Amino acid sequence: MKLLFYGLSLGPPWVEGLRNTVRSLGRRLVERGFDVTVLSRGVGDAFFDGMKYVGLNVGGEAYSENASIVLAAITRWLLVHSGSYDVVHGHSSFPLIALPGLASRAPSVFTLYSPAEAVGGIITDSPLSHRMILRFSKSSIPVWAASPKVVFVAISEGVRRTLPRALAAHSPVIPVGVEFGRFSRRVDVGYLRSELGLGCDRFVLFAGDVTPWKGGEDFLVAASLVLREAADTGFLFLTKGTYEYEEERLRVLKGLAQRLGLMGRIAFLGRRKDIEAVYQLSDVVVLPYRSMFSFMSTPLSLLEAMSAGRPIVASRVGDMPSIIREGGNGLLFDAGNTAQLASKILYILNNKGIAKRLGEEAMRSAEAYDWSKVVQSYIELYSKL
Repeated sequence: MKLLFYGLSLGPPWVEGLRNTVRSLGRRLVERGFDVTVLSRGVGDAFFDGMKYVGLNVGGEAYSENASIVLAAITRWLLVHSGSYDVVHGHSSFPLIALPGLASRAPSVFTLYSPAEAVGGIITDSPLSHRMILRFSKSSIPVWAASPKVVFVAISEGVRRTLPRALAAHSPVIPVGVEFGRFSRRVDVGYLRSELGLGCDRFVLFAGDVTPWKGGEDFLVAASLVLREAADTGFLFLTKGTYEYEEERLRVLKGLAQRLGLMGRIAFLGRRKDIEAVYQLSDVVVLPYRSMFSFMSTPLSLLEAMSAGRPIVASRVGDMPSIIREGGNGLLFDAGNTAQLASKILYILNNKGIAKRLGEEAMRSAEAYDWSKVVQSYIELYSKL
């Protein structure tokens, strides 16, 4: 079977949840004998993991500025080439990206990775005009427009409930997968501890990036509170380099860390090829997200950290409260409540037995999301189209 995946930014760099999710799904399908092509914004054609990536040299990284340009290019490409494929499969957190599926001459599927509406509000550095585009992109209007021809897939029950009721009744739920074997495997972390040079006994990882909806400021404030009672703790802040306001945001966050007295106790990490080691070095992994409007409602970093057996502290946002059982396989806190977040981090740091149990239960829970199980659901869906 010949499959065509499409989306706005699905090619390298492999630093974001959606890109890595689509890459892992495609890789697993190739292993099962499928022919997979990926159509996305990019420069030229390339091959990765047995898949052909077709790069459309249009637009840029900023969604609000370039979505219409890239969508038009994808639509034109589908009008010409989609008849060569058995299934066309779109991927995005924005329902608007489902619309090119209407131009497909092959059966069309669209996986929606976050709520159809802007649950939690639109938190962004973009100007007002771009926010209006984002608001339209996260609404039921493009869902209804695409629904006559496009089969919608939701990554969770929570996401499916945000679809129009009549459509939700016929939309399957297929969860996000994780490379469980990769992240559950033990790796050496001694070199990383030396590289960081923070001289700390324990580490707390912020598994996010500099985007304002990921709660970076909340993490830094909570870190300063933790340091008052656990002075031997170091903090790791992941950055990815793909946000259109990356430099400005990084300057703001580092300035806040300076004012909070965190410098010398925090490392801002760029793109890492050894992310498995980063997880395993961490005694606590924190996901203090504030809104799900622009990223996956089930964060891939959550599933990766769980697979690594790390104790989790996550905000009650998106699908995280349905995956994390309070006191069972992790801890939850109210988004934006930095005192509560700090208290939960300290609880784990000060209770090694509880930390060990939470990590073990997290790993057991994550195994259910292994791609070897999830990919079969997509294969069954494709066969029915």
